[in-house]
Amino acid sequence: MFSMKKTVLLLLITTFFVFSIVHAEQPRRYALKSAHIVYELTGNVSGEKQVWFDDYGMKYFEETNETTTIKMMGITNEQKEHKVTIHDGQTIYDIDMITKTGYKGTLPSLETLQDLAEDMTEAEQKQMADDIMNSLGGQKLGTETFLGKSCEVMEIMGVKSWIYNGITLKSEANMMGIVANETATKFEENIKVPASKFEPPQGITYEEMPSFGSMFSDEEYDDEEYEDEEDTDVPVPITFDEFKNGLSGISGAGYTQTMVMQEEGEYMAMYMSSMGAMIMITGSGYSSEEYESGFETFTHKGKTMKYGNISEGGNSISMLIMLYPAQKLMVSINSMSEMAKDDLIGIADKLEF
Repeated sequence: MFSMKKTVLLLLITTFFVFSIVHAEQPRRYALKSAHIVYELTGNVSGEKQVWFDDYGMKYFEETNETTTIKMMGITNEQKEHKVTIHDGQTIYDIDMITKTGYKGTLPSLETLQDLAEDMTEAEQKQMADDIMNSLGGQKLGTETFLGKSCEVMEIMGVKSWIYNGITLKSEANMMGIVANETATKFEENIKVPASKFEPPQGITYEEMPSFGSMFSDEEYDDEEYEDEEDTDVPVPITFDEFKNGLSGISGAGYTQTMVMQEEGEYMAMYMSSMGAMIMITGSGYSSEEYESGFETFTHKGKTMKYGNISEGGNSISMLIMLYPAQKLMVSINSMSEMAKDDLIGIADKLEF
């Protein structure tokens, strides 16, 4: 079953891309062409982070040296990390500089999400961004000056951020007792960034990231690349094509598909409505006990279903699980904001598995 942390992460990835392009004529991550930022990390996570970017963030370099300190029952645990992330405009590299290992993969296309915004007026685009933030339980807290820049202050998923032209200059997070603050101590904007900054370091052993080639598009996945992967404990009992075909009725329900992918024996599709609401539909092997506790179990049109809400990062995620015992298939619909059971059932009725 797709974990809630992964669900939230992928929903936030989609939200990030929507916010990045909603006012842009071309793909861009920030409103500034280039910058160099140095952050001080404090709290349970301490250290330093440096960011360089060019081409409005489509070329990006981030290096983090940090130590995470957790005290529990009188025992102190420390974990040191030295990581580098590079986007060169085509490829993303995620590197562990301590082990000299990393992952690399292809960046997703943004064309589909741009198509969502291109026919909107500026007011409609702004409303779309506000609706997405509201669906995530976020709120705007006003403006404040930080490092001499007028920043919009927002709180979303339990994280308070000071944002200037799309760039977070300061953030404060306190989740489950873990404090992680990032504060920019140096900020240079619209500077010349050496092209070498976006070249991956030498001496790193890379593995390929899971394929995100169809992210934000309708391109077909090559199922063969997964044939040699290690089997999961509960393999998906249907093919990826069957999963995609079973979703065909969702678009007619007012949702636009923004992502469809398979990873580690699980299938996932993400949708956004015209009002900014986001849902994720996942397919996995059947596990009868999963999410049993705290969920309402009922029968609808001959199928066993489970409905409940999960608190994650200060936000409440609604989930409807459908069990298909004959196929040993489990499908779940996850809404980033609270959604009534009947509304989720209405979406479930559009599925054809």
